[in-house]
Parts: sequence; structure tokens; C-alpha cells
Amino acid sequence: MPEEHLEPGQLKHNVLNRFDSVLIAVAGSAPAYSLSASTVALVAAVGLLAPGAILYGAIPMFGIALAFLYLNQAMPNSGASYVWVGRILHPWLGFLSGWSLLVSAVLFMMAGAIPAGTATLELLSPDKTDSVVWVTVVSAFWFLVMNALVMVGIHITNVVQRILTSIEVIGLIVLAVGGLIHASHQVAHPFSWSWFSLGGYGSLSTFLGGLLITCFYFWGWDVSLNLTEETRAKRVAPGLGGVLGTLIIVALFILLQVVIQLNLGDKPLADEAANIIPLLGETILPKPWSYIALIAVMISTVATLETTLIQATRTLFAMGRDKTVHPRFAVLHANWQTPVLSNIVIGVLGIILFVVSNLSASVSDLMTSAISAIGLQIAFYYGLTGISCAWHYRKSFAESFTAGIFRLAWPLVGGLVLLAIFVMNVFTLSFQETAIGLGLILVGIIPLLVAKFKYHSPYFEGHVFEPDAEEWSGTKEATVAAETVKRG
Repeated sequence: MPEEHLEPGQLKHNVLNRFDSVLIAVAGSAPAYSLSASTVALVAAVGLLAPGAILYGAIPMFGIALAFLYLNQAMPNSGASYVWVGRILHPWLGFLSGWSLLVSAVLFMMAGAIPAGTATLELLSPDKTDSVVWVTVVSAFWFLVMNALVMVGIHITNVVQRILTSIEVIGLIVLAVGGLIHASHQVAHPFSWSWFSLGGYGSLSTFLGGLLITCFYFWGWDVSLNLTEETRAKRVAPGLGGVLGTLIIVALFILLQVVIQLNLGDKPLADEAANIIPLLGETILPKPWSYIALIAVMISTVATLETTLIQATRTLFAMGRDKTVHPRFAVLHANWQTPVLSNIVIGVLGIILFVVSNLSASVSDLMTSAISAIGLQIAFYYGLTGISCAWHYRKSFAESFTAGIFRLAWPLVGGLVLLAIFVMNVFTLSFQETAIGLGLILVGIIPLLVAKFKYHSPYFEGHVFEPDAEEWSGTKEATVAAETVKRG
């Protein structure tokens, strides 16, 4: 079919409610997986100040959540950062924001499937957990299952996500309560308010290093904004879901980090191979109850694979609609109303990278460097989103002091901190990690030039496809919409 006859479809409207938006935001951050995978790195960076690092990292991140909330009120679009940054700052920066999300999503799915496979084997066949082939096969199975669920429609995706996230959160609460009870009579590190002290980091680089790691903890809650066109009250619910989801995961992260430090000694907290949440379960609960922790990690990983696929496919859909990638990415399945081509491309690419990196030592080394630098892509598009919100609502203090704080000042601080983390990351990672991480962002210039000069995308003239009106809309219309929201 000729490109000029490829019309963008309409995603299925009014499927998700406010509760769903909150659950999906929580699932996107994958609390059980994030704690299990990143606690050792955070403790290595800041020691027992880890709970404080999470708290202080949450302050700029909440500014980014506010940016997503208010920008979505003005311009609800499944492209989220890709659309907002492109409209408000510059189309090139907007395209690279969307590209950064796609790169980070593919890299994470490649790495994130492994814990799901490992946890599944530990539950069903522990003797196979050391087999690279078995771990690869089971992990690939989970990846393909989640891809299929996302492909066949938002209804079934939402039902599965409700179940998975509810089980995960309940499991983590059980672990937290069990950990507090266990620590009341057998404690590894006695609780101290100094864990939250700002004065214990020793240097600014140590403090920022801790914040950098917490970026990975929090990343993913913004998936609720990529589902805005499929959500009821889409100017309010997705952004509110992101904000409330962020508050919930901050509370879970801090509580569980404290519980981890109360119950686990220095040796497990320094063991790079340690799977912290299952280890916590084994420490505080007898078998078979300790399997709650293992199940929580498995479910968390599977759930976040699904939300990451949603982010990637909806971003590709929005880009196809704007003709910044091939317009076929905006064509929806007739019955499922999902961007099937996006699912297929992301799925095939993810599986190829996943299998090859697991079975090839040389490729695995490169992929490890790419995954280590994933914070570059996250900090880049989050930071630009915060700056975009501040600029878009730059006159907010004239309206009221409260509006100025929440729409301008806090998002601005969040954006500046995230961009500072981005710059610091460039200079503190190894040369290979920086070259790959930064290079993966810059390689996006190639499809950008193709979109601008081959597809002649209106996006680069300051226009994006407006879902409500089914027409092209530019920055002037976006500003009018924003003013309407503020008055309304």
C-alpha cells in the first residue's frame, strides 16, 4: 500500500480507569525487580545511606511526574515526551527523546527477561538455574508471552496487569511486615535516622552517584502516560496515575530498603551476585513461605516486561502517525486496535539481541556495557520533559504561587537534576559504556534525517497528529489547549 494511503488508526478509547493508571505506573517501575537487581549497586555507592538516597532521588523524580501530569493535561498523546519536547523545545530534541525511550526499552527488555526465567526455574526446576540455555529459553518464553498479550488488545493487557501488580504489591507488603517482625528480635543493622542524613555522603559525586542509581529504580512509571489515548478522563487520569504511582513506589522502595538493611548483613549487601529480595525472603520466612519473595520478583519482572512493551509500541505508534518513522507503524489491527507491526518489530529485535547476547561472550560484553549506560537514555528524556514543562508553563507564577511551584519550579528542578545526572554519567562511566550509551542516542539522528527529508514529516515543522481532532496541530493550538486546561 502506498505510504500516502496509510491512515493512522484510533487506539481503543476509554478502556482504563484511574485505578488502572495507578497500577500500571507501579508495575512500570517494577519495585520487586528493581530492589532485587539494584540494591547491591546502591549500597556499594552510598552504603547504609541507601534509604536516604531513594528519598532524595524521589524529589527531582516527583518534579518529572508533575511535568508529565501537566503536559498531558495540555497535550494528551500516546507519544508523551516525544510529542511534548518536540512541540515545546525543538522537534529534533523531541525525536531523540522518543528514540531514547525506544533504545532504553529494548535494552531493558533484553536484560529484564533474565530474572523472570531464573525465578521460574528456581521455583519449578532448581537444578537448571545454572544452565545458560535453559535460562535463555524460559526467559524468551516470558518475553514472547508478554509481547503476545500486549498485541492482542488493551483489555486483556489491563486484566493481566491488574492481577500481576496486585500480587506483587501484596507480596512486598508481606515481606515488609515479616522483615520488621524478624528484625525486632534478630537485627543485622540497627535502625538509625542517620540513614537519611544529607551530611554522610562525603562528596557531591557520591551523592549524585546514588541519585543516578535511583533513576533506574523509579524509571517506568510514565507508561501510564503512553496509554493516555486508551484511558477515561485522559487529560487527568494518566498523569494522576503517574503521580500517585510514583508516591506508592517511593514508599515501597524506602520501606523495603530499610527492611533489607535491618535483616541482611554486610556480606550479602556487598555480593554482586546476590538476588536481594529472594535472599530477604529466605532470611525472614521459613519455606515454603519464603517463596513469596521469589514469586514477587518473577511477577514483577513479567509485569514490567509488559509495561515496557506498551511504552515502546505506543511511542512507535505515535511516531508512525507523525511520519517520523514509517507510517505503517501507525496502522492498527482491525479487531485488536493495537499497533501490531510495532509489537512484531520490537519483539523480533528483542529476541535476537537477547538470545545472541546470552550465547555469545563478545556480544554479551557489548550488551552489558549498553545496559550499564541505560541511565543515559532515561535521564536524557526525563530531563528534557521537565524543562519542557517549565518552559510551557513559564508564566504560571503570574496565575498563582501554587501553580508556579507545581507547574514551573518543581519540574524545572527535576529536569535540571536529571540533565546533571546525564552529564555526570557521561564522564563517570567507562569509555566503552559512555561510547555505547551516548552513541545509541546519537545514532537516532540517522532515522531523524530520513524522516525529515524522505518522509517530509510535518513534525519537523512544529506539527503533530492531534488524536482528538484527527488532524495535524501545531504549537499554537497546543498553547491554546494548555490555557483552556488551566482556566477549566
